[in-house]
Amino acid sequence: MLTEQAVRYTLRQLARLAGVDQIAPNGNGFESLGISVYYDRPESTLTERPAIIVVPCDQREAWYSLLNREPHSIDWFPTDQIMPTGYEHNLNSSIPVLFWGQWSQVPRSFVQRRSNGSIIFNADIVAAAFFMLSRWEEAITLDRDQHGRFPSASSVAYKQDFLHRPIVDEYALILRAWLEMLLPRWKPQIPHFRVFLTHDLDHPTRPTSWQKELRYAVGDVLKRHTLSQAMGRLKKMYLIKKDITNDEYFAEFRALMDVSEYYGFKSTFHFMASPGGPFDSGYDLRRLPYRSMVKEVIARGHQVGFHPGYSTYQNPQRFQEEKDRLAEVLGHEDFGGRHHYLRFSVPTTWRLWEESALLYDSTMGYADHNGFRCGTCHPFHPFDLERDREIDILERPLIVMDKILSQYHHHTPEQMIERVLQLARECQRVGGEFVLLWHNSPQDDIRPSGIVYRRIVERLAQVDHQDTAKML
Repeated sequence: MLTEQAVRYTLRQLARLAGVDQIAPNGNGFESLGISVYYDRPESTLTERPAIIVVPCDQREAWYSLLNREPHSIDWFPTDQIMPTGYEHNLNSSIPVLFWGQWSQVPRSFVQRRSNGSIIFNADIVAAAFFMLSRWEEAITLDRDQHGRFPSASSVAYKQDFLHRPIVDEYALILRAWLEMLLPRWKPQIPHFRVFLTHDLDHPTRPTSWQKELRYAVGDVLKRHTLSQAMGRLKKMYLIKKDITNDEYFAEFRALMDVSEYYGFKSTFHFMASPGGPFDSGYDLRRLPYRSMVKEVIARGHQVGFHPGYSTYQNPQRFQEEKDRLAEVLGHEDFGGRHHYLRFSVPTTWRLWEESALLYDSTMGYADHNGFRCGTCHPFHPFDLERDREIDILERPLIVMDKILSQYHHHTPEQMIERVLQLARECQRVGGEFVLLWHNSPQDDIRPSGIVYRRIVERLAQVDHQDTAKML
């Protein structure tokens, strides 16, 4: 599980999140600080100079045991008992412990100091961080939903009630606090909270046709006995065909840009390039009005990204074909994106993005529950469990998707706003990136032109653009 490469990879991730700005590609991340960091039993690291020591857990027993633990059964420690005395922080009041070091003493403490100043982490934050970032549990667990996705309810984060917390980032901030105590002259690189507004265009325009509308109109007359409804349906179709701006989906597509521009954001629109199918609308980017929509996004200063179709996440050929179609329209390949239906296979799907040399993937959020699937809200390079190496693609974890709020949890508008802002606050606490997915859906509660989306973006803009310590 935790090979030598995996340990060094994880230490580099923690160092970066802790604010170390000079990290060697193959090192452990802390060389530039002049401090030794060990992942070993304390008795094997009797150093004269102060060091950081993380006590490893019993990997196989501890990891599989965690998968099978009863819900709400892991230990939580008060944050104030973990941080150095007097250290100011804005983390939550308690921190979950996924793994205890197998040589840690009972009663256990999350962290302790040696007489020479060394810091010992009895909580195995290296194993915990790797467990979350690598998505190991998804690679070895067979649980899947009807679309082949790993469901949130099968995750340790959901069962142990920390899916709403970026725990890897929190571990890194705890590590930063102790590094600052050991190295008073060190000035960590502090990341600032930022917002990434994204929009997957599953249906840029209304998913219908004259054939369908005529069939529905006949049903209106023969079954529902409503001639006026049939006429209204056909008139609406006529107006849309005459002028695409009469289309509700198109209007909400423009509303997304309008709201972003009003509050000073630039959005990223992920376009599809897949053939039609049971789960793919199959619009052709080479034809009007879709090509003109791409041009409008670019002309208004927003970004265009890639939304691979339903069957691409394990299919290199389909992935490449669709990527090439979008690149043909754009004239370049400098884009990232997110998979349709959030379908993902660890680590296969990450390899597809790497092999295509794309900028980022942003699929890693659950389709049925918002939160921190990878335990972080910072972009990171994932790890290939099968090939024992870091993957050269940037993952920008998805934190909130609109349809989860409305379709899965059936929140009221006020509840939607508060839930989104709660998760944004967690990103803000750790200086992370809040990735929000909002579709161009004409559904009332989540339509971009409605009050819910506008109020959310307004609140996010108040903090993102001020770059202050003001909490959402």
